[in-house]
Order: sequence, then C-alpha cells, then structure tokens
Amino acid sequence: MNREPSFKKMLTNDSMVLFSLVSPLALWAFFFVVYFFEDPGIASTGVPSTFAVLTVLAAAVLVWRVKRIGTIFEQGFEVQGTITRVWFYRGRGTIRYEYTLQGQAYKSGNTVNRTRQTREIAVGQPVTLIVDPDHPKRALIRDLYL
Repeated sequence: MNREPSFKKMLTNDSMVLFSLVSPLALWAFFFVVYFFEDPGIASTGVPSTFAVLTVLAAAVLVWRVKRIGTIFEQGFEVQGTITRVWFYRGRGTIRYEYTLQGQAYKSGNTVNRTRQTREIAVGQPVTLIVDPDHPKRALIRDLYL
C-alpha cells in the first residue's frame, strides 16, 4: 500500500490508540488533584509507583499499536470488503466486515471510537480494507486511518 496513516486519524478513530494515550493522563490528573486538594500523603504511598508502571505499559501499548498500524499500511494491500455489523455503546464501538482474499473468505473487525466518520459507516456498505499479508485475518478500514 505504502501510504502512511495519520496519527491524528489513529487517535480519533482507533479506540486502543486513544485509550493508551488518555488513560495515563487521567491517572496522573487524578493523582495531582488528590495530592494538591485532598491528601499530600498520597505521594508517600505506592500510588505514584503504580501509576508510573501503568504509564509505561500504556506507552508500550501505544507504540506497539501505532507501529502495527503503520506496518500493515506499509506492507499490506487493498481489498474490497462489505460492512456486516456496526455497533456503538457510548463512545466506542465495533465495526465488523467480511472480505475475500485468494478465494478464502475472512471476517474481521475494528474497535473504534464513535466519531462522525465511524457513525457514517453502515451495514452493507462496501469498504476498502488494508490486509496484513502475514496475517490475512487482520485488516483495517483504510479510510479510518488516512
């Protein structure tokens, strides 16, 4: 494919990217609110260490996910698919689709954030997918990342 996905679009549409970026910020915001307004003694507990570990884990997930998406776009190829299910609950959802590759039928999906772009996707709609050549069951909806 060789088109580079946009980090802004990843952040907007991909729920794992958004969660792994926002969750450490929320943890540390909670910590500082408690520290400055409630209990400065929280700094001498295990909370900062725990939050630091969770921040490192979230950063690792963020880097892994962004690299994985980039690799799929760099090495993958386009196929046409059809949306089979669109489901949202609050701010997140799942978009499922099916496609055929070299005579083999595949079903896959993406966990997404509820955005204007993802809300416009409808069951039965044709969609261009980028398929991971090493794992053909793994695909991404191209337009959610470009």
